[in-house]
Amino acid sequence: MSARNADLNRIGERNAAAAGLSLTATVQLLNPCRLWLRLPVRVRSVRVFWGGFYRVLRWVVLVGIVVLVVLVLADAPPPQVDTQADAGSAIQVKMMDLQTSMLAGRSHSLRLGEAEVNFWLGKNLEENPSAMQDLRINLNGDLLRVYLVFISYGQDLSLILEGRVRVKEGYLDLEPTAGQLGSFPIPRFGLGRAVQRLFESTENREKFKLPQEINDIRVENSELGISFGP
Repeated sequence: MSARNADLNRIGERNAAAAGLSLTATVQLLNPCRLWLRLPVRVRSVRVFWGGFYRVLRWVVLVGIVVLVVLVLADAPPPQVDTQADAGSAIQVKMMDLQTSMLAGRSHSLRLGEAEVNFWLGKNLEENPSAMQDLRINLNGDLLRVYLVFISYGQDLSLILEGRVRVKEGYLDLEPTAGQLGSFPIPRFGLGRAVQRLFESTENREKFKLPQEINDIRVENSELGISFGP
């Protein structure tokens, strides 16, 4: 009986020893440190570099997004525009001359200075409330600069567009030279596409359609000129 127990003990010891070796080998193979140390030095260096680069890049992207949102939500300060006390009466006189010329069948050109343009836009903005909160125009040489503040999802946003106005196939168009959303300058490579979508989108296209009587609109010598045909 004792011999049988001894045999059983020896078998158990051999099994335990075998099991212990297998477990140790498995732990060694699965140990990350041992696996890492088995890699060549060059491979370890490359992995360390890309791991650090990814962490830095992730933070840079996050900070960039935060800065972009802050710049977009920060309204640009409104520009100073020319004002004239008699701008309203000056527009009335010019509109009467225009009406007289049109009734006589003659071509005529209406020229408005910066003060007159802003007075006329301000009156229209007061009489026709909309999501647009502010609208101002600067005329400089042959360039027109539009500043507007509008409501988007309950938040006031400002937009600045600068360029040359023109008439294209009966529609008002703008050849942009600069743009800014909030305090964020719009990159040149995306500015043209954004303005094109604004003027040529289905929902806005008809808003920029001009009456047949208007032949041309452009800025010259810091004045807005509108040419009417007979």
